[in-house]
Amino acid sequence: MISPLVYYCKITRCALAAMARDSRRQVTDMIEEHTLLNEIRSWVEIESPTDCTAAVNHMMDRAQATARTGGLQSRRYPGTHGYGDHVLVHAPGDDLARPGILILSHLD
Repeated sequence: MISPLVYYCKITRCALAAMARDSRRQVTDMIEEHTLLNEIRSWVEIESPTDCTAAVNHMMDRAQATARTGGLQSRRYPGTHGYGDHVLVHAPGDDLARPGILILSHLD
């Protein structure tokens, strides 16, 4: 028979281990949330009016840099009629000639 004290200690150790895992997960989640919010803030703070090609292209530079950081690839297409460039972002190894999922966004 296990003594109540030994049983209590085993339960407590398991509970403490679970709490430590949860705490690490919460800290990781907080760091990821903080990182994501900082990235969003850096995008929002870029002034890029539609009619200012250089400013829009600066935003496109930022989008491409973020894509590269995430392990994605991108292609840049020059803008026309005085507007900024277009950026196509895709996962490495994607066959762009085959059907896939399109996420379309407007940045300026």
